[in-house]
Amino acid sequence: MPSKVFIATILFLLIGATIQLLMGEVFGFWINLAFAALVASAFFLSFYELLILVLLAVFILNWQPSFSWELLYIAAFPLLVFWLKGVSPWHRWFSCTIFVFLGVVAMYAIFAPSMLWIGTRLFIADTITASLFGIAAFKIIKT
Repeated sequence: MPSKVFIATILFLLIGATIQLLMGEVFGFWINLAFAALVASAFFLSFYELLILVLLAVFILNWQPSFSWELLYIAAFPLLVFWLKGVSPWHRWFSCTIFVFLGVVAMYAIFAPSMLWIGTRLFIADTITASLFGIAAFKIIKT
């Protein structure tokens, strides 16, 4: 039977992905909430549970059978956080926030660098919203 933490992380992933996909369809831009939920989950799950959650997220975000470098990044970054969480010198909740923030910034810098100066408002909104969602996910999963 799956643990309560694993079920909670699945619920946060589903909530984040649903809001992310709905915002994309309604407003035309996607806030990286599913990514924030995956990063927060990396602090609580075992490697195999996190791997299952990452695969679920990739399936939800892109159910079509096509390769995407962005999805590879979304899948790989939480696994990197899983390995780096032990060497972070800060409290875990602050580390989670920093990893979410840096992950979103790196995603923009790698895949859409023009958005850093053309869509500055969207970039700032995405980084702040994803970071706040990551903190919320971390704090709720922790309890």
